[in-house]
Amino acid sequence: MNIQTLKEIVDLTLAGKITFPQVVGILLKENVESYHVDFVRAENRYYTANGESHLEPVPHQFPIVAEDFSAEAVNTSLKNDPECIYLINLMKLSLLH
Repeated sequence: MNIQTLKEIVDLTLAGKITFPQVVGILLKENVESYHVDFVRAENRYYTANGESHLEPVPHQFPIVAEDFSAEAVNTSLKNDPECIYLINLMKLSLLH
């Protein structure tokens, strides 16, 4: 698992310069079998099959966590905010596991 490659994936995703299939392809080449995204702490943890892991900070200020869940607000955010490309990619990846 190349740490520099993981950093580049985060940067490209935040800039909207990489697609979800490209992210998955790169992670597979790096032998990453899964990863966990922590939106509150703004970090990703990547895992390989051999037990290796890496914690990568995400240089992005995510919105604060709301006290009450609103599906309508989430839907509106996903449709209108270009930065949500990152969130959408992460959700799609989590559905693969």
